[in-house]
This record gives sequence, C-alpha cells and structure tokens, in this order.
Amino acid sequence: ARQIEDTLTPLRAQLDGFAMQEQTAARRRTELAAAEEGLRTAQLLARQWRTHNEGAGKRYEQARLTLNQARQRDTRQTLKREQAELQRRLDAAVATLRQADAEHGRLRAAQQQMAATGMRAADLTALRDQQRQIRELRLRQDAAATRLTFTLDEGRSLDIGENTVRGSGERLLVDATTLTLPGLGRLGIAPGGTDLADLGRREAALRDSHATLLQRLGVDSLEAAETRMHIHAQHQSDARAAEAALKAHAPQGPDALRADIAALEGRRSEITAAVLRLPDDTDAGADLPAVSEAQSIEDAARASAADSAARLAAAELAAGNAQAVADA
Repeated sequence: ARQIEDTLTPLRAQLDGFAMQEQTAARRRTELAAAEEGLRTAQLLARQWRTHNEGAGKRYEQARLTLNQARQRDTRQTLKREQAELQRRLDAAVATLRQADAEHGRLRAAQQQMAATGMRAADLTALRDQQRQIRELRLRQDAAATRLTFTLDEGRSLDIGENTVRGSGERLLVDATTLTLPGLGRLGIAPGGTDLADLGRREAALRDSHATLLQRLGVDSLEAAETRMHIHAQHQSDARAAEAALKAHAPQGPDALRADIAALEGRRSEITAAVLRLPDDTDAGADLPAVSEAQSIEDAARASAADSAARLAAAELAAGNAQAVADA
C-alpha cells in the first residue's frame, strides 16, 4: 500500500501542476482578451480624437483666414476713407491755390499800374498852385488891360495886331497893339499901368514852369494829372484788396500752399500704393464679420485646436500603452 501511495503522490503533484498551469493559461487568456479590448477601445478613441483634431485644425485655419480677411477689409476701408479725405483736402487746396494765384496776379497788376500812375502829392499841389497863380495874374492883367470894343459896318473889317475882325466885339489889349484901319491908316494903342508888362512876364514864366512840370509828369494838363492821381488811388485800393484776399487764401503765400499740395499728393500716392498692395477685394467681404467678432471666433478655434491636439496626444499615448500591454 505504501508503494502505491508513493507512486500516486507524484502523479497527484503532476495533476496539481497541470491544474495550476490551466488556471494560469485561463487567467492569461482573460488578461489578453481584456488587453485586446482595451487596445481596441484606445485605438478607437485615438481615431476619434484624430478626426476631431483634423476638424478643429480646419476650423482654426478657416477662422484665422476669416480674421485676416476681416482685417484686410477694415484696412482697405480705412485707407479708402483716408484716400477720399486726402482727395477732398487736395481739391480744396488746389482751388484755394487757383484763387490765390488769381489774387496774386491782381496784386502784381495793381502794383504795376501804381508804378505807372504814381505821382507825388507835392507835384500835384505845385500844379494846382501854378494854375491858381496863372489865373490870378491873368485876372490882374485883364483888370489893367485896355478894353477895346468895336462895331463895324457891314462889309467893313479891322486889323487888331495880326488878327482881322468884322462885325462887333471886344478885345483886351495888354501889350502895345497896332490897329489897321483900311483906307485910313494905323492907330497905335499902348495899354496903361506900369506893372502890366511885369504881370505878363510873370505869367509867361509861370506858364513855362507849369509846362515843364506837366512834361516831367507825363500829362497834358492839371485835369489829366488829377485824373491820374485818382486812377493811382484806385489802383492802390485794388492792390490792398488783392493783398487782403491773397492773405485770406494763402496766409503764408502761394509757395507755402504749393508745398502743402505737394505733401498731400505724396501722401495720396502712398495710400494708393498701400491699397494696391492689398489682395483683391471680393464680394465675400460683405459677408465677413466685424474684426472683434472674427478675433473672438479665432481665439475660440485656436483654443479648441490646442485642446484637441492635447487630447489626441493623450489618446495616442494610451493606445501605445495598450498596444504594449497587448504585446506583453
């Protein structure tokens, strides 16, 4: 009996070993099935997050594109508004310069006319004094002259000095004069008054001085000189008006206004070049959101893409670990 027991003991131990091996194999099969299920779940989750991440990336790229387009639209609108304002200012400046040039031309013309009609007030006063003195001398001579009246029969004539008279009339004789009586002879008349000749000489001297002054001034008479003085005053008034208008249009002068126009034209060229550098404007611009709204959408899409990328990385890590477990 003992011999049989000794024989059965190893067999029982061997059977126990087989049972333990079967249990281990079963546990291993269970663990492998669980690992494979975990791997499938991890891989499925990784694929889902990969798809979600691709969508999030596309949404972010679209949001970024929309934000750039909205910014470009606003930039274009801003530049065009500035371009329109510059054009308005440029048109106004050009019109002002045109008016300033016209007033400057009026001013130059008035100044030239002033130079041509210029006359010293003292010269005009001298002309007036000379004419007054000549008139006074003439009156004094007339008062001292011999008054000759005549009434001739029809067909008769009389020579007074070198002049032949007929009919009736009157003459004032201030110098010695010969009367020729046809058929009768001659009569010599010497006007009375000791200062009459002196008055005549003084008048002649004044007339010479008067004529010299008129000649120097380039006029024919006192009336012409006064007319020219009046015209000169009118040109002075025109010059003052043109100068005031010029200062109103261009306080710093036409050249400063031209410099301002050149600066405006330069800035307009810069704005035009900036507009041309922008992408072509399309009808889609009308459907674009405001920049602030596009910025909010872009921020949210970027955050979503970043979160999706992080979750995809975690899912792929989990899938890798699950694969390692399944392969163990």
